[in-house]
Amino acid sequence: MSAFFDRADALAGWVNHFLLGLGVTQPKLDKVTGETGEAIDDLRNIAQLGYDEDEDQEELEMSLEEIIEYVRVAALLCHDTFTHPQPTAPEVQKPTLH
Repeated sequence: MSAFFDRADALAGWVNHFLLGLGVTQPKLDKVTGETGEAIDDLRNIAQLGYDEDEDQEELEMSLEEIIEYVRVAALLCHDTFTHPQPTAPEVQKPTLH
């Protein structure tokens, strides 16, 4: 059971630091709307993850697995939202010699 609580604490810590890093690179993070804004709000709640040690361990483990998968998807969504594709250099065409 101790391993479960260690994983839950580690997840909350990772999400907290992810949001911290995201906030540094995206100063207006609180203004993000839509699906990404909802995901960020959810991540804020996950960063404050709480649990009751008296709850059913199997149920807690299933919930943690679902939360971990949600965090993966939310992190990818944030990446897609905030990563701007780098423009590629235009292809230089050599003049044709006749």
